[in-house]
Amino acid sequence: MAGRAAEARLIGWLTSEKTIGMSAVAWGEFLCGPRSSAAWRLLPAAEPMGRADAKQAAKFFNLTGRRSKSFADGSIAAIAVRAGASLATGNLPDFAPMVPHGLVIA
Repeated sequence: MAGRAAEARLIGWLTSEKTIGMSAVAWGEFLCGPRSSAAWRLLPAAEPMGRADAKQAAKFFNLTGRRSKSFADGSIAAIAVRAGASLATGNLPDFAPMVPHGLVIA
């Protein structure tokens, strides 16, 4: 059932009137798994990570308990915050601690 809910959310995001983007960090994580290269056609560009994003990612990391492997999540969140975007994720537990610090989750 959880898979169907995630699929429904993804379809909702993709068919919405909103612009959809992806950070270069999230794209790199996506490519680490057994994913189809067809996904690149959905999101042909990736938002780069800059120096200010790295600073915000470190802030998220430190403010949310310095959790193991959370710097990448903080990097994704930092890019979303800078872009003024809501973060669309199926991984709510890892990103929820950043909400009180400025992250908006779709």
